[in-house]
Amino acid sequence: TQLQTENDRLKSDNATLSTQADLEQTYSLIFGTQISALLGLESNGGVASYQLLDQYFQLHKQLANNRSFYSTVQQYFEYVVMRGLAELRSDGSYALTEKGTVFLDYIRTANYSLAKPL
Repeated sequence: TQLQTENDRLKSDNATLSTQADLEQTYSLIFGTQISALLGLESNGGVASYQLLDQYFQLHKQLANNRSFYSTVQQYFEYVVMRGLAELRSDGSYALTEKGTVFLDYIRTANYSLAKPL
């Protein structure tokens, strides 16, 4: 029916707005080096070892003049995992998730800076 079709469209629009708001919030809080790490995951076939992520963590610490709030790679990358952009695998590596791919596509499409501070 027409009412059902309109209801479905409204639900879809609401889901799109909710997803967009989530991606915007993620972008507003993520560090530039974490975006770089996600891009590194993407260019590495969607998977990165602890050692690869440690390179981004060391860069983050260097840019923060060694005053980072984080003392480990896990702490540094926790926000990315918590937001569902990547996941920690049982072998200790990290994998880019579907949401991580959507996030990267979103910020590219919106022409947001991939070189945010830290």
